[in-house]
Amino acid sequence: MDATKSVTKCTPRSKRWASWALVATAFSMVTAFQCAPITTGGARTSIRATLEGALPVAATSAGWSVTYEQALLSVDTIRWHTGNPVYEARARTQQRRARDWMRYFSVGTAYAHPGHYTPGEALADTAPLRVFDLLGAPTQLGIIGAVTGTSNSASLQLRPADAARVAGTALGANNTLRVQGTASKEGVTVRFRAELPDAIDIDGSPAHGEITADGATEFRVVIDLGAWIDRADFSTLANVSAGSDGVVDVPATAQVRNALFRGASNGAAYRFAVRVPNMGQ
Repeated sequence: MDATKSVTKCTPRSKRWASWALVATAFSMVTAFQCAPITTGGARTSIRATLEGALPVAATSAGWSVTYEQALLSVDTIRWHTGNPVYEARARTQQRRARDWMRYFSVGTAYAHPGHYTPGEALADTAPLRVFDLLGAPTQLGIIGAVTGTSNSASLQLRPADAARVAGTALGANNTLRVQGTASKEGVTVRFRAELPDAIDIDGSPAHGEITADGATEFRVVIDLGAWIDRADFSTLANVSAGSDGVVDVPATAQVRNALFRGASNGAAYRFAVRVPNMGQ
């Protein structure tokens, strides 16, 4: 047999398939690399942190101006990780929707998988196990054990508080958070109050900062109270009678209650920033 007849010809179609196979392989390698846990090999150190609430600075997306009277939150644990933040990734992905999908093959953006969070290595954690008054002054979380490395994200466990934990606060036992305030829109004013008994896990909030060996790193944890009630439509409480104190207790099945749960479960409402010395933060 003529040897030239046994050689397989590479047609344009097979070339195209080979090119796509190479692209797919490269993409999978980039994705696997950037989603893998990172090992810092860090040295033992410590960090400090404060926790506080941030009041709404504008009307909600539903057009309501809200003034808080109470905002209480039961926090079990807070952890810092090396993994990339999922909520920041979602925001970036939404901004790129109109762009060419091929840009996802870029090393700079391949890590951003909406809805997927890989924590990576845990760098620091603390277990406050207490109820925080988010309308008060920032609360010191004390000295927190840590290892050196680059923090990129954080997680929080928000849990219902038992009777001992809620003692001295307005939060009802077996609830995770409580809000009370006044919502106003186009001449309509509603005083409302709501508590959530749900356990809430916040995974993948942005928490960028370098944890240094000298123990000088301090994070400021800010909870956006505007984000908690941004989707609440207080007009849906029109048929709910107020109590003797003039406050409407939001029913468990109300739209406002559901919006509050969704807002409090949104990792974008929890912001971590490194406090810069002598900058008045």
